Amino acid sequence: MVWWKSSIPMSRTFATSMRNWSGILRKIPGAELLWQTEAEDNSAHWDDDEDDEDDEPPPFRPDFQSYHVFFPAPKGSEFEFETETENLEEPDPEDPDGELATVTCPGRGRYGCGVAVCLATPFAAIRSSEYAHFEDGSTWTPDPGEGAYSDEKGEPVDLAASYREAVGENAFAKLENLRARIAKVLAKHGVVVLDQPFWICRRRNSRRIAKYS
Repeated sequence: MVWWKSSIPMSRTFATSMRNWSGILRKIPGAELLWQTEAEDNSAHWDDDEDDEDDEPPPFRPDFQSYHVFFPAPKGSEFEFETETENLEEPDPEDPDGELATVTCPGRGRYGCGVAVCLATPFAAIRSSEYAHFEDGSTWTPDPGEGAYSDEKGEPVDLAASYREAVGENAFAKLENLRARIAKVLAKHGVVVLDQPFWICRRRNSRRIAKYS
């Protein structure tokens, strides 16, 4: 099974192919790769065309996603921010009247680009995003495949305008420059960057809500 035609030598294992992309993205000047989807042995190499009777299809996984996400970010303090998240803390088991308590946990984050590379076809999607880690060990991870965002009134959010306001005009221009450089690198290896990631087969059911300061 061939995932896509590319100048990058593709392995039959998920981890090896994504290491190739990881290495390429790490070489982009002025940026650093802060996070990527964890590699798993998800039997993605199973070939539907093989006539081997012993070749069983991969097991069904409700959390499977058909793309791998990378998060490269520009270097510089203008792309850093402080944030917080709220978690529910279990009551003391010895207290019969104990109730769940809301605990605020501080964290730090970075603005950058979420890059989703399809595992089945030579397509990718890139958009401004953010990554954050909190003192309780939890994280907020980017996912360009989550679709459109909406505000409290259900109106669509202009993500470009939101990030421009959050980081300022100069820093946003650097984000757009990084996006263009990533797209150029992907194109060099035969991967087309789409405006809308229609190829995404799975979206997360929920997302951590963080408050940005």
